[in-house]
Order: sequence, then structure tokens, then C-alpha cells
Amino acid sequence: MRSLTPPQDDDGFIVYESRAIARYIEAKFPNQGPKLVPTGLKENALFEQAASVELSHFDPYASKAVLEKLLKPYVSSRNPAYTTPSLIHPKRQ
Repeated sequence: MRSLTPPQDDDGFIVYESRAIARYIEAKFPNQGPKLVPTGLKENALFEQAASVELSHFDPYASKAVLEKLLKPYVSSRNPAYTTPSLIHPKRQ
């Protein structure tokens, strides 16, 4: 499942996924606004550690919860043929 963060279009360059967007904005505009990614060696290591833990350990469970509680009722209300298993494992054509 992809992030719910909308893709960003920068003059035709499309980037999606909130972590990638934050890193892209930080690199493109390093001296504008607050820092989105820490620059200190140890601070950046802790940031990357937290981002990795979130991606590896939280996101898989959170994505399933979002699918079950938000997307499944919405999609099912529009087309009863779609159920959670069909959304997760669509039939191959």
C-alpha cells in the first residue's frame, strides 16, 4: 500500500512517499524554512533509525488497519464485490 501523502510534482519530476518528499525538499531548499532532516551526525543517525523502525515495524501493521477501517468500508460501500481479501490479493487476469 502506498502512502496517503499526495505525490509532489516539481516541474514534471514526480516524487511520492513522505520520507522521500521530505528528503527531496530538504535537499532542494537547504537554506529555506526549518530543517526537515537533522544535519548533525548523531541526530541524523537517530532520525534514520526512527524512520527505518517506523517503516519496518509500524507501517505494515498500520497499513492493514487503514485498509480494514478506512478503505474497506469505503470501497465495499461502492462495490460489494470488493472485500479485504480481494483488495490485498486481487485476482490475476
